[in-house]
Amino acid sequence: MKGYFSYRTLIISLYLGSLIPLLVVMGLLVYGIQQAFMVNNTRTRLEEYVRATVSSTTITGDSLTRLAINLGESLRVLGADVFLKDANGNPVPPSLGTGPWLDDEQHRLALANGTGSFQRIRTGDIDRLVFLSPIFDAQGQPMGTVEASLNLQFISTELGALQRWLVIVVGGATILAVMLSMVIAEFARRPLGGLVTAAARVTQGDMDSRAPLPQVTEVRQLAATFNTMLDRIQASMETQQQTTEEMRRFAADASHELRSPLAVFHNGVDMLEKALKRQDPEQVSHVLSLLRNETESMTRLVNDLLLLARMESASEGIGRELTLTAVEPLPLLEEVYERALVICQGQKLQLIWPDKDIRTIYGDRELLRRALNNLVENAIRHTPPEKKIWLKVHTEDTTCVFTIQDEGKGISRDELPRIFERFYRGDAARDRQQPSTGLGLSIVRAIVLAHQGEIQVDSELGVGTTFRIRFPVRRVQVDGVQETQRETGNSLR
Repeated sequence: MKGYFSYRTLIISLYLGSLIPLLVVMGLLVYGIQQAFMVNNTRTRLEEYVRATVSSTTITGDSLTRLAINLGESLRVLGADVFLKDANGNPVPPSLGTGPWLDDEQHRLALANGTGSFQRIRTGDIDRLVFLSPIFDAQGQPMGTVEASLNLQFISTELGALQRWLVIVVGGATILAVMLSMVIAEFARRPLGGLVTAAARVTQGDMDSRAPLPQVTEVRQLAATFNTMLDRIQASMETQQQTTEEMRRFAADASHELRSPLAVFHNGVDMLEKALKRQDPEQVSHVLSLLRNETESMTRLVNDLLLLARMESASEGIGRELTLTAVEPLPLLEEVYERALVICQGQKLQLIWPDKDIRTIYGDRELLRRALNNLVENAIRHTPPEKKIWLKVHTEDTTCVFTIQDEGKGISRDELPRIFERFYRGDAARDRQQPSTGLGLSIVRAIVLAHQGEIQVDSELGVGTTFRIRFPVRRVQVDGVQETQRETGNSLR
């Protein structure tokens, strides 16, 4: 089973795991440097005392005894042992201390080599530093050897005291480091505390909770990324909830819209059976005409639903349902205007010619005409006779703008956000004198979005309504594929 530990424990462990070994290494380093310094200093002083005494004494054949006396007096202050031998290896009195510590062979080699040397020997529990050096007279003739040694116990004593102080200092520093590491770990944990708290709130269902952004760069980036992720998740959940609500409302509205035609079919079949039994041809013809009208109404409704589904798929990049060609906006609007002249009911339609050239747009010409026709039909339906309806088109920067403006009844401010919903009919549209599936504006919006355009509506009760749809003056991209201008406009399927 894997072990788990807190972030605070990790910080303390890392801090102490790096600091304590560093303190120990520094203590050992100080101890080693001090030991080397004391030993080297002792060697230097011992050699200097011996050489200074030898050089200040005139060496002759019978003067080695005087040199031994001088060395004894000189090295007494150091607490050193002194022992001399002549060139033949015979001891030269007087000696100082308990030497010699080196054998005759080492003395003979030192005299033969003509150079001094240091040795560190151990006698019992005591370390000694021994300096062995040859002695020459004024003519450079070897006269003997001198052995001077020092007990290193004083170095061990001083190093022992230093060691005790180092243990105290390192131990105290370790205790302070432990206390300090707890404080540091607490400060290091605080930037993550907000993130952990926010995550816990989100886990409990508070999707509006967000992590604070601390000053620590890495933690700030983590918190910002976490907040961005929550924003996307919340947006996705809201979209899913909205989609679910729309599907529920769509199913309810579709059921409501289909209930009446189905009831008419059911009653019409009963009426047709009775008319056939009575052999009443006039009643049969009336019932068949009624059923035919309801069939056409249901067909329009189903076709509109299918078209709406296709357009929403195209706008979401799910499918490729657009036949893209180069479309000239003004001739397209002229066709819409000519059709509107045929179906208008006394309204005064006016096509306003642009004062500048209109740039070409790229899209599905039939679907664009369907969107414009729906807007014009909507304007005719809600504009009283003798009132005006204007059709305009112009270019703004990188967009082509179609405008359908009327002097109709207008739309209330409360209804404006809902006019593009499926099957929604405002109070002004609830009369059924003119057939309508309630999907016209939904289809317009879906077509505009599928062409990467946008739609805007301004309205005031008793004054009129203005619809503006904007299409980009460039090639439309579907599923990331930019379709170029085509002569025949093959469907992308």
